[in-house]
Amino acid sequence: MEENQGRRRLVLVPVPAQGHISPMTQLAKSLHSKGFTITVIQTKFNHFIPSDDFTDFQFFTIPESLLESALKDHGALRCAKEFKLPTVIFSTTCATAFASRSVFDKLYANNDLADLKQPKGQQDELVPEFHPLRYKDFPVSRFASLESTMELYTNSVDKRTASTVIINTASCLESSSLSFLQKQLEIPVYPIGFVTVKLNESNYLLWKTQFESFLLPQMLLGYIDGSISRPDATRSVTGPAGVTIESNPELAKWVRNDQLVMAWIFGSLSEPALRAVYGMHSAQEVWSALAKKFNRVSTTRKFKL
Repeated sequence: MEENQGRRRLVLVPVPAQGHISPMTQLAKSLHSKGFTITVIQTKFNHFIPSDDFTDFQFFTIPESLLESALKDHGALRCAKEFKLPTVIFSTTCATAFASRSVFDKLYANNDLADLKQPKGQQDELVPEFHPLRYKDFPVSRFASLESTMELYTNSVDKRTASTVIINTASCLESSSLSFLQKQLEIPVYPIGFVTVKLNESNYLLWKTQFESFLLPQMLLGYIDGSISRPDATRSVTGPAGVTIESNPELAKWVRNDQLVMAWIFGSLSEPALRAVYGMHSAQEVWSALAKKFNRVSTTRKFKL
């Protein structure tokens, strides 16, 4: 971190994967709007694409031929330590995923992960001493051994010398998991919050990227792309008296989440964009209308540039 005409410089080092690049883009824009100068160190694969939205950013690309030993000797953490710079970890996953990984090694050491292989009903149970986590919250892979998975997740949540952790979530969604992490890590933990860019005629692609990267770790993306469909109002239940029809409790849950996502969308729109979706009743309806109106404008502008 350095001073630059009264502005502090932040150096961002994202993992070269799209699921990390998109949230890092949102964080970079938010920090820049608060007066920070931004430098991004990246590979040539899955990287930030400089555009009008990043005119004040500096970009440095790590050579493809750089040896692994050189990365270890001159990595971001080593450089930060050598120059006594403060470091911050940005977790692109949600708080509950980060929390589950932070206790992964502890459960593995005590052989408590055996419950991961139990029937689904038991996986819904709370993990002792790790409220609010349930056994189903712990990620497992069919393509790697439990030992390899444990090593990966243990490294991903190692706070090392970081002074702060930023989580890609909002406090209203995961307050209990954020409180849990605050106690476990013993350093400040902050949620990144909602999308900071207001949609207008020139920034649809950037706004869309930020909004999708926020919804994805919350498992709410299906409310805008249609993959989480509206449940029926009633359902058939078979009991001692035969088949009866009753109200479907899943509908109320779906409506609540759908209206929550729609409210977030409305809160991220400029006034002209908000007028374009006035009177619409679902998140998917609003999302589709915005794409139809603003994606065409942004794409046309991109080709002209």
